[in-house]
Order: sequence, then structure tokens, then C-alpha cells
Amino acid sequence: MHLLISIHESFRVKPCDIERRNRLFKALEFNSMIVPIKKREKKSEEPLLETSSLFSTSLSIEEEKREEESTPATPEKYRILHNPKEIEDFLHLYSASKRCSLWVEDSSSLERGYAMKSLSICLEEGEVGYISFSENAEDTKGELLLFKPILENEEILKIIPNTKVCINLLKHYGMMLRGKKFDPIIAHYLLDPDLPHNIEDISLSLLQHHVLYRKSTSPEKKEETPFTAEEDMEMNSNYSSERADLSFQLYEPLMEELEKSSLAELFYTIEMPLCEVLAEMEWNGVRIDKGNLNNLSSEMSVEMDRLAESICEIAGTNFNINSTKQVGEVLLEKLQLVEKPSKTKTHHYQTNEETLEKLRFKHPIVEKILQYRGIKKLLSTYILALPNLVSPISGHIHTTFNQTITSTGRLSSSNPNLQNIPVREEQRKIIRSAFIPEEGDLFFSADYSQIELRIMAHLSQDPGMLYAFNHGMDVHADTASKIHKVPIEEVTAEMRR
Repeated sequence: MHLLISIHESFRVKPCDIERRNRLFKALEFNSMIVPIKKREKKSEEPLLETSSLFSTSLSIEEEKREEESTPATPEKYRILHNPKEIEDFLHLYSASKRCSLWVEDSSSLERGYAMKSLSICLEEGEVGYISFSENAEDTKGELLLFKPILENEEILKIIPNTKVCINLLKHYGMMLRGKKFDPIIAHYLLDPDLPHNIEDISLSLLQHHVLYRKSTSPEKKEETPFTAEEDMEMNSNYSSERADLSFQLYEPLMEELEKSSLAELFYTIEMPLCEVLAEMEWNGVRIDKGNLNNLSSEMSVEMDRLAESICEIAGTNFNINSTKQVGEVLLEKLQLVEKPSKTKTHHYQTNEETLEKLRFKHPIVEKILQYRGIKKLLSTYILALPNLVSPISGHIHTTFNQTITSTGRLSSSNPNLQNIPVREEQRKIIRSAFIPEEGDLFFSADYSQIELRIMAHLSQDPGMLYAFNHGMDVHADTASKIHKVPIEEVTAEMRR
């Protein structure tokens, strides 16, 4: 049957108003959707080859893959500098440049400390010099000294992704990175906190350029694997040089966006100076008291044994407290703390912390199991782990402070995460006691007093909040007293938390 049906004009699919859609996405903060949509649109705009039939494709799968594989922006202008003479000639050629970008690769480790593997320097768009360093620190230092007139020249703008790393690598070799600095990663973070912040994605978004990736077992995931010694130096050079080149090119579009968004002052007066402070904090690290940790380890092991014995005694049977399966069987089958307990996909009873917290007051065994698990986590995550993270060179723990991770603007730390200190007061005190100042120094702690709540009170003009602040009251305690319907004097630390 063939029917001709007239379709009302309002039912016809019309082309998308891209500008209007982008404005809407921006207003609704659909930031994570913008980049993939732009990628698809860019791909759809590429001209298709003529096809011979309705069902033939413009490009084969292999051809599409080759199309998507990136090549360096201008590889013919990327130079490998093999010796001091070539370095000097390259730098002399662009001695009048007032802007440079750097891409450094390091092979730093806990045992070796800082070690620079290679440096790419771009002094004009498309003009990049690449040098690979040996493992001999003195040789590396000697070659780096040739770059000193540029790196320590305060008149030359330095464009550096991951500035902290570069600052500390150069510091290791006795050099300072002077002058105005621009980190494209931090700039992009200020403009779009929820998007990925790396040269690859930023270049695709702002320059419509697909970068060269390293060889990987999973190309679609862009997972990078280190080059082996046998791999071609030209590949190393192109990989690093392209990123230095793209960093150079990203300066103007990012700077333009910062100025449009009134973020340039924040970037240069807060974020970039903070970056240098964080670099110094990472360089210095923090001292820990290994003797204190050893004592804590012994005490906690004894306490865990005592709790384990008590738990088995209460249960009336010996069982492995570290086995969630056996804990579930004891609590929910033997002691029957829940009438209709739920099971996981593996057909085991739920015994995670959230579940046990709900059962805390149903039986004294639950409280003891929670205590046991808390001590075990403290022991494995901090007490036993921290000494293994101490640098044999400095004797300190050197965490990494992440400036561009959280969308709220807060810092985070990793390797190790020193900010993930337990919430419970007694556990927090135990962990913090392991971190100690240098001889003759003190730790000094300062914080704004409830700054977010004060700003909220000012903006909202909430009478209750204003009254509490104007009369020097503890807002959290005041809120807790209203929730728990007790006088503010009777609010406990647990209620306040």
C-alpha cells in the first residue's frame, strides 16, 4: 500500500540553530555535552566523497581511522637539537621573540627525585626546538644552561602547561623560571571548570586540531604508554614539539576569552601566583614522624585483636571479620538483625558502612565491627602507607596539589591524598599527629570563620543567619539546636557535625 500523506509544516525537522543551542547549553551548564557535540558537527561538515550507490559509504572504516589519526601541525619546522651548537643556533635565530612556550617531559620518581627527560621550546608559531636529555644530571644541567637567557629573562612571556612541574624541574637543575607566566590549563579551567583540561581537548575545542597521540593498546581511549628506548626519536620530538606549538597558539584565544569573561585579573593576580606557591609547597613536602607511626601501628594492631576477640565472643562463634560474606551471615542469619535483608548481585548480604550505621543501635556487635573496620582502614590507608611514600632524597612526603580538578575551585591533592583525612575527631587527631614541622618550626593554622555562610547571609539577608552572626553565635550550633530541638548549650560535637 502506498499512501501520500501531507505533513504540516510545524512537523518538519528544521536545522539546529547552533548559536542559540550553545547559548542555552552554556546557561544550563551542560558543559560536558558541548565538546562531543562540536566534534560530531565538525566531522559532519567535512566534504564527503561521491558515492556510487545509496548504500555505499564515503570512506572505509580504515580510511576514516587514517583521517582521524593526527599529524603534527607543522612537523617540517620541528627541529631536533642534537648538540650545544644546534641549541645556540636555534635560540639565536629567534632571539628577538617576546613569547615562548615550553613542554617538558620528566622521568621523576620517588627514588630518583626530579629528572627532566626532554624539553620542547616554541619561540614562534610552528617553530619548535626539541632536545632529549641523558640520564646524567650534570649533562642535563649543562645543556639547560644554554636556555637560561630565555628562561630567566623577565621580558619574555612563558606559556607553560602544568607550570608547577616545569618550575620544580628547572629548580632541581639550579634554574629559575622568571617573568610573566601563562598556563593554558589553568586559563581553560577558569573559563570552563567542568570540561577536561588538557592540551589535547583544548586544542580540539579552540583550534579544531587533532593532536598526535602516543602508541597505545587502546587508541579510542587515547591511553598513552611511554616510549621504549628503541622507538624513533622523531616520534618523541613530534609528540612533544606539537604540544609546545599548540600551547603557543592557544595563548591568544584563551587570553581573549579571559578578558571577555572578566577573568584575566583573577588569572594573573590569584591563580598564577598560587601556582608558584603550590610548586614550592610540593618541592618542600612535609615531614612525618616515622617513630610515632610505628608506635601507632603496634597499638592499633593490639586494639584490632582485642576487638576481634570481643566480636567473636558476642557472636558466639569464630568468624573472619574481614570477610563481608561471613559478617553478613552472622548479623543477618545468626543474629537476625533485619527481618528481610537485601542481597548484592553476588547474593551476599549488604554489610557496607552505610548499612551497618543503620544497625548500630540494634546490637552492640555492630558498633564493634564499625570500630574494627575504622581502625583497619586507618592502619592500611595512613599508618602503614605513609612511611612508604617518604622520599629517600628529602626525607619528606611530596604530595601533588591539583589546581584544576574540582569544579568548585577548591584544591585537591593526590599521591598521596593528604586532604582525605578522616572526619571523626579522634581519628583525625591520630593522623595529624604523624605530620610534624621542621626542627625549631611550628605548624600554624588559619582559616576564615564560616566564610561561605557569611557570604550567604549577606546575599540572602536571612534574618536568622544575620542575627546569629551579629551576636557572635556559632551558626552550625544554632542550626543543630533547631533541628534537634535542644538549647544551643546542649548541642554536642556530633549534633553540630
